[in-house]
Amino acid sequence: MRTTFTKHSQKTKIAMEYGNNKKDAERWIYDNKVCCYRHGWGFKGAGTRYITQKEALLKLPQYDFGMGFYTLSYEQYRGETVLLFNELSENDMY
Repeated sequence: MRTTFTKHSQKTKIAMEYGNNKKDAERWIYDNKVCCYRHGWGFKGAGTRYITQKEALLKLPQYDFGMGFYTLSYEQYRGETVLLFNELSENDMY
């Protein structure tokens, strides 16, 4: 029996609308959507904070969607979908 999923999560809808590349992230920022920054793993207790449009544009060149030490993703934060700039360090790997 095959299961078909028709209901998408809010995060998935946003990703489908905006896409997962730097140009789309830049469009998100210029559309005055909410951006956040986190240094470390959220499940290990790293705090998340809102950042301004100017901060987001300054950080954007070194971040990318996917895996690595400087990642971009769409996440739920305080009930709203945000573009999250997540920075990891070597210490986060232990």
